[in-house]
Amino acid sequence: MSAALRLGAGLLCGAVGCACLPPARAAENAPTPAALSDFEILDRAATLPVEELRYLVYLYARLSQPHLAQALATKILSVNPSDRQTLLALASLAVEEKDAAAVLRLAHRFLGFYPGDHQGRYFLGAGHYLAQHYAAANAILRDLKHEQFIALPYPYETDLASAALAAGDWYRALLSYQELLRHHALGDELRTEVRRVLDGLYREHLPRSEASAASTRLNRARVWRYGFDAAGHLTDRHWLDLRYTRDDISLDAAPSLRAAHATRAEAAASLTTVNNSHWWNDGWLGTSREGLLVGARLHHRFARERVVSLDVSYNERATDSLTLEALDGRQHRAGLAVTWLIATDLAFAARANLRELLVGGHTLGRGTGVELNLDQILTRGGHGPQVAVGYRGSLATFAPDASAPLALTAPLADPASGPVAQPTLLANFVSRRLNRHGLGLLLTDQLASAWRYRFAAGTDYDFTLATAGWNASLSLAFFPRKSIELSGELGYTSSATSSNAGSAATLLYVFVRTYH
Repeated sequence: MSAALRLGAGLLCGAVGCACLPPARAAENAPTPAALSDFEILDRAATLPVEELRYLVYLYARLSQPHLAQALATKILSVNPSDRQTLLALASLAVEEKDAAAVLRLAHRFLGFYPGDHQGRYFLGAGHYLAQHYAAANAILRDLKHEQFIALPYPYETDLASAALAAGDWYRALLSYQELLRHHALGDELRTEVRRVLDGLYREHLPRSEASAASTRLNRARVWRYGFDAAGHLTDRHWLDLRYTRDDISLDAAPSLRAAHATRAEAAASLTTVNNSHWWNDGWLGTSREGLLVGARLHHRFARERVVSLDVSYNERATDSLTLEALDGRQHRAGLAVTWLIATDLAFAARANLRELLVGGHTLGRGTGVELNLDQILTRGGHGPQVAVGYRGSLATFAPDASAPLALTAPLADPASGPVAQPTLLANFVSRRLNRHGLGLLLTDQLASAWRYRFAAGTDYDFTLATAGWNASLSLAFFPRKSIELSGELGYTSSATSSNAGSAATLLYVFVRTYH
């Protein structure tokens, strides 16, 4: 809401109005800030008329000397507790200092003297926003617009847009950002930011259709993955997503392994429900050759960039190795995920999983895992690419089930190798241990108004396999219209799976999305 507060609150005079300025003679008679000590300023100010003290409150606030502005304001309020301009100036100062408690206290005090005043109600909404009471801020600013600015330009539109967005009221945020672009005089920087946020709202909330295709080529295998997705709002709080995925996997003959081709497909519907600005949940139901797919996820947002999620799933796809995928391996899983903005340009993400893996209804074993990410943005772009570096870590263990039948490997085991091949294949479905850590670099930039690119490169070391690896990818996205997105990606990784040190892979991905 930083941009919103800059526009809505202004820098004191924008909030309190030009009536706070006394006649020009006040500037002539007022103490000169640079010439006197704080004590001398306050001592001489005691003899000034109230209208000139008001000017000094404004002046010292603009000179970033809030302690003097507040001391002078206290003198005014000791004589006239309901002085309108002084109360507004103090509230504006508190907004600039992001002191939520002070803003709320002053707003309530002001509204006690001037019930219903739009500036007091604005500061009440701003105070709730600063206190992260986003739903309350949204309601106050929304009602203020509908009650007092029905046929007038709304001076707090950016504040309303930001509060609605933070409160999860995406439709209200969408309308407010559209209103800003159409009917408000914005500076170039703020207009660009409003367009960026509005484009994000379009892409997140407008009904959409997607199609994707990916090809992965390894030394002795090829994988084609296809996906189709259609999603849209049932209501402003409920989002329905319908998806279909299909994998075609071809394995070349190798020692102990026969050539094979396998196909697996599944279809599912998911429903996302937004309960309020802090809680939302997902649930999905689907089907595949291996039976019913079921899952649920619960999210809690502590702040806009600090989210914790719990999820469980039944019969979801397992992707530990291509041999496991070729047999349509599945897993039951429970997980905990954390996304946490540590500082403005430093973000942490972690995920922990407990899972049970199966093939053909038989349990292969149980495992645990943790994935860690730490990303630092070095530059924000503007006149060049946004540059970020990050750490990636994966730790996992797997305990095989001794009762898993060797016959599970029969569709892939080379008959010429006899029963000897089956235990080897079964042991290689899932790695017993994973301990991989690495660093990555990410560059993103907008080449032109309709073109964007993303370049990523990284290196890692697998302590279990005692091998180093590297990866790189380049993707390009084209937006011929706001309602159409076309993108493609080409990449290479020297270690595509956790169970094979020689699994170098070349990847090609294409994607089409349309908004309705």
